[in-house]
Amino acid sequence: MATSVAVWIVALPDTACRGGRTCAAPPTGLTTAPWALESLELRDGRRLEGLVLAADPAAGDGDRDIRFLQVVQPPGRPMYVITWGPLPPERVAAVERLPGEAHERLAARVTAFLEGRQRRMETETAVRLDRESEDGPWRYLSSGIDVSSTADAASTRAAIVTLEQVLGGLASLVPPVVGAAADGPVIVRLCGTAAEYRDEQRQLGISLDSPAFYVPARRLLVAGGDLPALVAAAATADDGLVAATQRYEQLDRSLAERLRSLAADLEGQGFTAAERSAIVQRARQRWERERAAD
Repeated sequence: MATSVAVWIVALPDTACRGGRTCAAPPTGLTTAPWALESLELRDGRRLEGLVLAADPAAGDGDRDIRFLQVVQPPGRPMYVITWGPLPPERVAAVERLPGEAHERLAARVTAFLEGRQRRMETETAVRLDRESEDGPWRYLSSGIDVSSTADAASTRAAIVTLEQVLGGLASLVPPVVGAAADGPVIVRLCGTAAEYRDEQRQLGISLDSPAFYVPARRLLVAGGDLPALVAAAATADDGLVAATQRYEQLDRSLAERLRSLAADLEGQGFTAAERSAIVQRARQRWERERAAD
């Protein structure tokens, strides 16, 4: 007789939003509409949407620089925020800000989003995991769930927080079932690889394409995928992004000095102020094109 299963939409967390980005679920509510955002257009042609921040008083003589929080809302994916800046005025072609009340409303929503993400990170950090050996599965036990996980610790903690929230929400909506079958926590197995997840299905005599499933008769929830590969790819991408960002920041800092040296050389050769300005501007635009194409 086939094993009775229910497909769950709760699985291991998405690992794509790591590194320099701040990731979380979209804004809460029964309906979610795109936010009204401000925009920033860079001289290299890129247009960013998000929240324009006031200049940083601690920036000293760079207090004209612009700080910007880019808000990215991909359809069907978690929203995330990218911090830009400080951006010098010469890198910015145009800034579009919302009128007073709309700007304050957007600022409040972004702040709430970031604070919510911070609270979730603190909640995940507080989850205590145990393991019997260095290579053994992570274990976690509460009144609601009994978790065994071969995924990495960060993904396991994130999954546990999500499961606790989901099961807690269900408990508040659905009256508890009386009987022996409802006694004890839900048994949760988080598989770190797709092969392990398929093996769990084979042992239960089922075959599903979903990332997670629930066996009511056993109070067993199984979820999994190729997390090691995803984590490694995300870490490699993050390392590459950090290296590229540092390289471009260094080149941007040296660009101003090179342009001043070019202007001085042109002045020494007898070029007029207008001619020097045009040549320097062409040199700056060439660098920005090369930077955008790299």
